[in-house]
Amino acid sequence: MQLQLSPLEFAILERLRQLDLTLSQPPTETVEVLSREFTPCGRYVTLRATELKPGAAQLNMIGIPQGITADLTITGPGNGVLEIVVNGGSAWDGQEQAFQFV
Repeated sequence: MQLQLSPLEFAILERLRQLDLTLSQPPTETVEVLSREFTPCGRYVTLRATELKPGAAQLNMIGIPQGITADLTITGPGNGVLEIVVNGGSAWDGQEQAFQFV
């Protein structure tokens, strides 16, 4: 079974695309999720795509008092890791709640 972007992951990648107008394709058309690893305070999502550029975003989520940072790092041609981490070291069970970008 192929992994799909979660709504949060999709929104983060779409936000990064909006901030970098050189990226033309929406995430669902170009991104393949290779793996997803949950940690006590976030997750790592390994991606493959035709268009990936590094970027970062800040967001607020219900139940996460200090917010979340999302960082996309390029690991090679067409490969990257999206790190989603809770600010301030708070624990997060990975459940996606209502969020907004700041």
